[in-house]
Amino acid sequence: MFETIFTWRRTIARHERGPMAEERRRYLRHLKERGLSRESLHRYAVYALCVVRWLKLTPDRRVSLDEVDAAAERWTHRRRPWNLHAKGLRAGRKLFRMVARDWLRFLNLLIPPTPWSNPYAPLAGRGKRPLRRHSLTVTAP
Repeated sequence: MFETIFTWRRTIARHERGPMAEERRRYLRHLKERGLSRESLHRYAVYALCVVRWLKLTPDRRVSLDEVDAAAERWTHRRRPWNLHAKGLRAGRKLFRMVARDWLRFLNLLIPPTPWSNPYAPLAGRGKRPLRRHSLTVTAP
């Protein structure tokens, strides 16, 4: 799969030797079947390799959204000369999060967030009578 996305042998070898290579191949094949372009597959492949390294993923390690967000922050603020522009920082962080979440969902390794519960739900309806609906009748003259 990597040889259809990348052209340089070193890049292909880096992706083939990288962690969780088979899982990344399956994910990229899935994206290709969904109709993503070669350029998009290239972007997803690069970010998936970053995700697996920055999250220190293994095939049996589940990850929370908080961990993904923390890794995206760390990855965004690494020292790279092309990351000096603030707009590039935001776009890179957003893409890192997007690829990480999508790939982890695909692998079923993303820990779903706890459902939100309304802290005021137990207080609802205490001591209050329901509002009465008043209907206005209009009579024609």
